[in-house]
Amino acid sequence: MTGTSNEEEIKGDKLQGNKEEIIILEENLINQIAAGEVIERPASVIKELIENSIDADASKIDILVKEGGIKEITVIDNGYGMNQKNAKLAFESHSTSKIKDLNDLIRIHTFGFRGEALSSIASVSEVELRTRKENETTGTLLKIKGGKVEKVEEIGCPKGTQITVKNMFYNVPVRKKHLKSINTEFGHIIEFVALIAFANPTISIKLIHNGREVLSLPGTGKLIEHIARRYGHDLAKNMVKIDYEEDSIKIGGYTSNLQENRASKYYMTIILNNRVIKNSSIINAILDAYRTLLMKNKYPITILTITMEPDQVDVNVHPTKKEVRFLDENKIYDIVRNAIKNTLDNLKEIKKVKIEDRKPESKKKREKSKKQEKKEVPKIAVSQEKQKSLDESIEDLSDREEKISTTEITFKEGSKLPTLNYVGQIFNTYLVGYNKDNFYLIDQHAAHERIRLERLLKVTEKNPIRKQKLISPLKTEILPGNIMEIKDILPLLNQFGFDITHFGGTTFVIKAVPVIIKKILTQKEIEDLIDEILHVKGKLSLKDKRNKIMQLLSCHGAIKANTPLSPARAKRLIRNLNRCKNPYSCCHGRPTIISFSKYEIEKKFKRVV
Repeated sequence: MTGTSNEEEIKGDKLQGNKEEIIILEENLINQIAAGEVIERPASVIKELIENSIDADASKIDILVKEGGIKEITVIDNGYGMNQKNAKLAFESHSTSKIKDLNDLIRIHTFGFRGEALSSIASVSEVELRTRKENETTGTLLKIKGGKVEKVEEIGCPKGTQITVKNMFYNVPVRKKHLKSINTEFGHIIEFVALIAFANPTISIKLIHNGREVLSLPGTGKLIEHIARRYGHDLAKNMVKIDYEEDSIKIGGYTSNLQENRASKYYMTIILNNRVIKNSSIINAILDAYRTLLMKNKYPITILTITMEPDQVDVNVHPTKKEVRFLDENKIYDIVRNAIKNTLDNLKEIKKVKIEDRKPESKKKREKSKKQEKKEVPKIAVSQEKQKSLDESIEDLSDREEKISTTEITFKEGSKLPTLNYVGQIFNTYLVGYNKDNFYLIDQHAAHERIRLERLLKVTEKNPIRKQKLISPLKTEILPGNIMEIKDILPLLNQFGFDITHFGGTTFVIKAVPVIIKKILTQKEIEDLIDEILHVKGKLSLKDKRNKIMQLLSCHGAIKANTPLSPARAKRLIRNLNRCKNPYSCCHGRPTIISFSKYEIEKKFKRVV
């Protein structure tokens, strides 16, 4: 028994290691641990390789991707290349040409400097490197698998560097298992490439996926051209140039005027010394500048460039180098806010309208003008087919006269809302009612939103949502990073009454919208609706996505605040709200109805203690 016990103890030590003994980890194990922080997905590999190309003074970068980068990634640049000695050293842990001492670390001018990326990539994949310096006649071929060099030889190749990464995470199955779909992974790649082009507009960048060119960004050096390619020419026309300097810190880029905005924060990009970063303080400074100028839950489109001395910022916060810390965070906040406010202040000048003297129009001409005005629809026009059945089952708020003329709204026994006397509408937003015990305020938008959602859920259990065709199909630009995502949910969107097809590049064509939206939408309203659907937070099941889309459709078609309602329509709204399973909150969780007791009111007037 004792012998068996000793054998098991020895075996356990071999499996688990002696926890009391401190050892130095093997080089490849160190690299795999580092890869856990640096290399999250294929887009992380592309980020590190492109940043190396930029540091090598490349003016042209081609990215070739297969199956979302999971199968293969190739990055080719025309930078200064490497000799054979440096090519082998580049894949050693903590080897770099970017910094030499602590002074260099304090004043970082390059993208890379940690010396972790290439060794981390090589430790979890198969890597092939081809590189040549301009003044050398031959180049170097280097093959590495799982961190081990398998081949080094001289070859003929163009000046610059070509790195191919295959079978990412082949030796770390747990990491590979948690990679997303090909479309999702490629969406992250597109997003990063588009952002790196914003930060480095002088570099020509081409992205090819499975043999098909997806992005081609010429290095014209003009940021506004990249904005037009990413967001569309119409939006680019509404962007305002930022040109501001304070305390040797230069703020540049572009931001949207007061007519152009979006329903999410995803359209704000921060570029610090040509590096795309994330910083909540700067985002808040931008929003602070727009405060009172945009409606609630509306956000600007901003591409902000910050140029400052490297020793005023620490980019060595995280291995991915996305997050930074400023020496004086409050100062940067104030300067960014001032830059945006100064830009927006120049937009607030009242435009002078030239009024020409002209003779009064004849009666016949005035009538003709009125007819033409009626024909003009400054919104997206829909076909004039009869849209009944489903639409009518969801909407029951016409201005037809109530059969009961009394102001009292009574409900059957066991109803959820109390019987009340309808008084009227205040602020064109809230419906007022009372009974012997309480005073009530009903939010008309929240109430109608709840009614529409519950009816929509009920009706669509068995019936498809009907479409209303647009007379002129609408072209809309989608963020590069969302292209694959919207392709994934196109079948779901089309189930909900949209008719959307991919036109090519970042352009999608909308041919129809759901009839349940009821009103004719502007192009911007349609784009905002799609944008909200795309940026639904959290990982949702297909059922949850379906419900979320129905919530957004219910909201966008509901009666808005500041909309006058006739007494008949207001009372019908209250009756329909009472029929809901949950009449107390809208689909966003806001209350539909609030009450004040008679006692509370009398207390306010000091009638009771």
